[in-house]
Amino acid sequence: MKLDDALIVALIDGPALGEAVDGLARNAIAGGADMLVVRPGTISGEALAALAGVCREEDAILVFVDDVERAAGGADGVLFMDVAAPIATARAALGARALLGMAASNARDAQLAREVDADFLVYDVAAAGDGAAVLRDAGSVPVYAAGLRSANDARAAVDDGYFRLCVPLGADSAAAREHVATFARMIGRTV
Repeated sequence: MKLDDALIVALIDGPALGEAVDGLARNAIAGGADMLVVRPGTISGEALAALAGVCREEDAILVFVDDVERAAGGADGVLFMDVAAPIATARAALGARALLGMAASNARDAQLAREVDADFLVYDVAAAGDGAAVLRDAGSVPVYAAGLRSANDARAAVDDGYFRLCVPLGADSAAAREHVATFARMIGRTV
């Protein structure tokens, strides 16, 4: 999967799931997730390796939150939650092919993402900010709308010009497929 083709991101809180993260990942991908962004926390190395295997099998992108060291063990990249994160250092450690993203809460963060050569941006549309300015100031950096709690939030984000969405997932693996598919339908994708 190429980043340009990745339109739906599933946000997974690894510590809340423990070792069962691979079942949730499979269901999220079956529902239309192209990228999984996982906060690895205390998940074992074996579980993370299994998760990386699922993503390779299903042609999905795997990104860890704020964990360059663990990402080096098989993930495709890292999402930094702090805009002051060392993107250049992470790229040196992970290689030129690694996908490095930044979380943003305003248009200045979007500009910074472009300046430091971030590969993608995750913007919390619920944050107090100008979403249109974020889309504009990000330039060619793909922007994923986050902070979406419902299908109505996703519809509003699409209406505001976003066509890449982040889907927050809970621990209910069985419901993940339909939850992701609901968001995917908001951008016109059938699953």
